[in-house]
Amino acid sequence: AIEAEIAGINSGLAERDTWAKNIFRAMLTWVECILKCNFFVADKGALAFRLSPSFMDFFGSVSSNYVNAFPADRPFGVFFFFRSNAAGFQIRFSDIARGGWRTVIPRRIPGLLESRDLYNAAHDELFREGYVLAHTQHMKNKDIYEGGSKMIMLLDTDLPREKVKPTLWEAQAAVFDAFLSIINCDAKGVLREKNIVDALGKREIIEIGPDENMFDTMISYMGDYAEKRGYVLGSGIISGKPESGINHKEYGVTSFGVHTYLMRTLKEFGIDPRKDEFTVKISGGPFGDVAGNMMKLLLRTEKGKPVYPKMRITAITDGPAAIYDPAGIDRAELGRLVLKQNLDAFDPQKLKGERAVMLFSEILTDRNGDEHHRAVEVRKGKKVEITLSRDEFMRRFQSNLETYADFFIPCGGRPSTINSSNWDRYVKREGRGSLAIVEGANSFLTPDARIQLQKNGMLIVKDASANKCGVITSSYEILSGLMLKVPEFIKAKPVLVPQVMKKLEQTASREAEWLFSMRHTTGRMMTELTEELSRSINAKNIQIGEYLDKHPELISDEIILAHLPEIFRKQYKGRLNRIPAEYRKAIVSVELAARIIYTAANRLEDEIARVCK
Repeated sequence: AIEAEIAGINSGLAERDTWAKNIFRAMLTWVECILKCNFFVADKGALAFRLSPSFMDFFGSVSSNYVNAFPADRPFGVFFFFRSNAAGFQIRFSDIARGGWRTVIPRRIPGLLESRDLYNAAHDELFREGYVLAHTQHMKNKDIYEGGSKMIMLLDTDLPREKVKPTLWEAQAAVFDAFLSIINCDAKGVLREKNIVDALGKREIIEIGPDENMFDTMISYMGDYAEKRGYVLGSGIISGKPESGINHKEYGVTSFGVHTYLMRTLKEFGIDPRKDEFTVKISGGPFGDVAGNMMKLLLRTEKGKPVYPKMRITAITDGPAAIYDPAGIDRAELGRLVLKQNLDAFDPQKLKGERAVMLFSEILTDRNGDEHHRAVEVRKGKKVEITLSRDEFMRRFQSNLETYADFFIPCGGRPSTINSSNWDRYVKREGRGSLAIVEGANSFLTPDARIQLQKNGMLIVKDASANKCGVITSSYEILSGLMLKVPEFIKAKPVLVPQVMKKLEQTASREAEWLFSMRHTTGRMMTELTEELSRSINAKNIQIGEYLDKHPELISDEIILAHLPEIFRKQYKGRLNRIPAEYRKAIVSVELAARIIYTAANRLEDEIARVCK
């Protein structure tokens, strides 16, 4: 009846009627796709909806541009959250999935007409950004029992960055409470909150992790709150807890994997990093998790001497500042900032090379009210203080990473920074580009940009391969938390963390060797091979999971123990029954899938090599 009324709209203005019909059909589709919601819960701080992803079919029927804006794979499930100053999504590509919670806080631009431009752009891209990041996560989660997800929230505030935390935490706490209310079930799988509308009728176990603008205070709060509310995973709903977790920034686990791939890429170019000269440029600053720990690894010393003595970091772009120094950014000064301060704390007097420059993002206003930016540049060996207009500053800031360095490691920055409109600026030529990109940041390059760069001779290690070690660590953390009480976990941590790092090295090295070997054998692009490997393991995982549903006797403790760090075999093998049945099956499934795919690939490689002799 409602559809008939919508179809009957006729004002005599056909174009206007089409717009009106699409708006009403979008609203109707939205309501029809609601599977769970907390609308009728009293005293809620935010609205939460569990949606069928089929709502995307309607928007796809309206515009082919909508279809083409997303990866072809459709999600398993979508959650939507809303409150007065925040909105967001949680998107996952399998029933059991994990991924971080990112909060986007666009800065306000001075000027009445432009003040909300960045917010509006982020608002328009919110679902697509979360979708692409969740899909990337799904591709890189092939080694663990959880598929990929991403939670993304947009915060609307005009507060300066240093005063935003209370508003941020209030919004995150409200959204988390709403989210928990529609997934928190009792032992029988029934939602604890009785006023939830539930047309799904199925328990959903959700995990999240820390991401952009998620601080330790909120991580601890969420874990404690979920524990008090009786959530099936307890505090394991979120990873990265300061004491009872494996903090990514403290242990540098994501950067550890990126560094492993960088070392293998150097080998591909015949570079011995302990003896040979090479240059690096990085997006992301010294205070960031991935960028900061990557700098820490590149700058580290052994017995007082640099591990990579001829390595030079020539360019860094951080939010507060950017530096270019062809002579190499001063090691000691950069090391002083690593994991402690942002790049704008770098002393510009430490610039060395001719035309080295440091750009400051802070907007300054002169006595006439004109806005400008500060910069320090080396000219004929002298440091010169200069001022730049906004337009000149943005041109130089955005082009900083277009300067040449042998290897580019994106470790921070917005998704789609390198895209179809600017990829050619990163192609290797006189004074520009790189030999290779090792993607430490998710979705920093768009798929079409990757293809064009590789066609022009660049080697690219895709994000789904290079930065997967963070999520693997989180997976082990959650399993550890299920089997160990907090005091036990803390006591075991000195043994557990090195064993996790060993697992990370094995997993990253196995995939890196497979990728480079298959590249030599087939001549295909590295990014294609990453996607093929992910899809092969994920597809085999689904097949095995369906088989295990019919043959549960094959869900073996031995396979689960092989997946875990060694400490669980030696000390806690009797604790496996604490892992939910869904997780036990998923662990066996992914462990077998990876073994099958890697073994088959190795056999094929050997066979091809044999007949080509």
